[in-house]
Amino acid sequence: MAKDPPEIVRDIGILASTDPVAIDKSSADLAIRYGKRDVFREGYDVDWMLQLKHGADIGLGSLDYELVELS
Repeated sequence: MAKDPPEIVRDIGILASTDPVAIDKSSADLAIRYGKRDVFREGYDVDWMLQLKHGADIGLGSLDYELVELS
């Protein structure tokens, strides 16, 4: 039986948005906050913010977001 891959960040929950740039930015920010390191940059050695900035520049969405926690 295959083993589960190692956890790189704790469960941050489920996020939802109509803005694809904001949802990706908020997901990455939460993963970094709770993982206490930038696991994306460590794992892939790329600046993942370049893609998000480009998406915002061409009108796909915004880098700004507001987290609203539901219970």
